[in-house]
Amino acid sequence: MTKKNISMVRLDAIKPNTNSTSLARSGINIDTLSAIWRLAHGCSINWAHYKGIPAHLLHATKEYMKYRVNYSAPEYVQNQFQALVRMVALMATQLEHMRINEILDYKFFNTYQQHLRNKYSDGSVCNYLDAYRRWYIWCSDAGFTGFDVDVSIQLNELVIGGNEKGSKVLSHDPDEGPLHDAEFEALLGRLRIVGIDRVLSLFDLVAAWLMVAFGTNPKNLVWLNEEDYKVKKLSDGQVLYMLRIPRIKKSTAREREQMKPRILTPEIGVLVEQLINENRNRRAADPRWDVTRYAASLFARTSPSILLQDTGFDEDAYRVSTSVFGYALRNVVSQFNLKSMTGGKLRISPRRLRYTFATRLVQEGASPLELAEALDHTDTQQVMVYFNARLDIVRDLDRALALKLARHAQAFLGMVIGSESQAIRGDDLASRIPLIDAQGNHSKPGGSCGNFGFCGLYAPIACYTCIKFQAWAEAPHGDMLQHLLTERERKKKAGADPKMVQIHDQTILAIAEVIRRCEEWFTKKRRK
Repeated sequence: MTKKNISMVRLDAIKPNTNSTSLARSGINIDTLSAIWRLAHGCSINWAHYKGIPAHLLHATKEYMKYRVNYSAPEYVQNQFQALVRMVALMATQLEHMRINEILDYKFFNTYQQHLRNKYSDGSVCNYLDAYRRWYIWCSDAGFTGFDVDVSIQLNELVIGGNEKGSKVLSHDPDEGPLHDAEFEALLGRLRIVGIDRVLSLFDLVAAWLMVAFGTNPKNLVWLNEEDYKVKKLSDGQVLYMLRIPRIKKSTAREREQMKPRILTPEIGVLVEQLINENRNRRAADPRWDVTRYAASLFARTSPSILLQDTGFDEDAYRVSTSVFGYALRNVVSQFNLKSMTGGKLRISPRRLRYTFATRLVQEGASPLELAEALDHTDTQQVMVYFNARLDIVRDLDRALALKLARHAQAFLGMVIGSESQAIRGDDLASRIPLIDAQGNHSKPGGSCGNFGFCGLYAPIACYTCIKFQAWAEAPHGDMLQHLLTERERKKKAGADPKMVQIHDQTILAIAEVIRRCEEWFTKKRRK
C-alpha cells in the first residue's frame, strides 16, 4: 500500500475546526477555548489531564476532539479523551530521552502497548489501543506535525481485538455476573417489604424497582421525565400503568428523541406516582424552580447543578448523574444487610441487575428476538451470550446444603415464635397454617398468619417467604423441608424443566432458615 492512497483506509473523514466554539451533534455550541469542555449533562473533558506534551501534539489532539464533538455522542467523546490520557502519561516520561520526531513512530506504539498490558485487563488494553489508532490516523490524514503516514497505514492494518463479550455472564461470576436465584429473591422480598414498611427513600426504591423490572441502564433513568409516566383506566375498571423509557445508544442527536413504552405492575406504578408527588411538593417549596426553564426529571436533584446553569444544558440542571443509581442499590444492600451466596456483602450494580434480568428471561423461555426487544437492542447479536451460558443446569440442593445456604439466602421474611399464644391473631383458629409432612400429607399446624385479610396465597408453601408468617418453634418444619426436597429430586430424575425443578428452592431455603432459628430458640431456652 502506498502513501498516496491512505485516504482509502482512514477511519474517519477529515474536517479540521479552528473556531472557538464547536457545534455538537445535538445542536449545542461547545466552548472549546475553556480548559473544561462541557459536552452534555454529566459529561465533560478536562484538558488539565494533558499536561507535559509538546504544544503541536496538544493542538492536534484538540482539533481531533473538536471533530469528535461534531460527529460523535458525548459519552464516546469523553471515553476517547480518557483513553488517550494513558498515552499522554507515557509520552510525558518518554520525552526525557527521545527526540520529539521519534515520539509517534511505531516503536512508541509498541512501547505504549506493552505499558498498557502491564497495568490493565485485555479488554481495556484493546479499547485504549483502538482510541490511539483512531486519533493517530485522523491527525496523520489532517497533516499535523509529528504524525507519519506510513505509521498510520501500519496502525490501520493492525488487528487489535476487542472485549470478550459476556465473560461475566458465561462464567456466572459470583460478584459481577447474574445474581444467584436466592440472592435475587432475597432482594425482591426486601423491596416488597419496603412497599409496606417504608425504610428507604422513594428515590432509591423506585430506581431499584425499575432496574429489577426492566434491566435498565442508569442513563435510561437519568433522562426520565415525570411526563413519561401515564395512567390509563380500562373499560373493565382495571388501571394500566405505563412508563415511556428513553432509548439510548440509538445514534440519535438528543437523548429523548426515541422512547420505549413499558407496562408497570400496579406495585411499581403506585410508587412512581408517589415519587412524582414528592418531587412536586419539593419543587413547590424551591424558589429556584422555574417550570419554563427546567425539565421535571423523575429522578431529580434537590438543587440545580451550578455547572449546567446558564449553559446550553440549562434545562437539565435538575437531572442527577448516572452514579447516583449505583449508590441507590448500595443503600438497598446496606439497609437490609443483604448477603451473597459466598457469605460476604452482596454486590449489586445496575449492570448485574441487567445481566440478571436477561438471564431470567432466557430461563423463562424468551427467544433471542424477545430478549433483544426487552433489552432494547436493535438486533439479536448482542444477546446471544445469554443463550450460551448453560442456564439449563440444575444445581444440587439437599438438606445439608440448604441449611448451609439458608443464612445467606435470607429467604425467610417472617419471625419465629415460641408458640401459638405469642402470635398476632393467636386466639383466632383461622390464622393457623397447617404444614405438610414428609409423605406429602397435610399435618398439624406449624405457624400463624399475621394477615387480617384473605391473601389468596397457597399455604403453607407461600407462607415461609411471607413477611406475615409466624413460625412456631415447636413444629415439624423438618418434615416440610424433607417433602419439598424429595419432590425436587423426583422432578430432577424425571428430567423435568429446570424451572419446575427449582420452583420451590426459595421456600426450601426459607424453611431451612426457620429450622436454624428454631435451634437457636431452643438453645436460648435451655440456657434460661
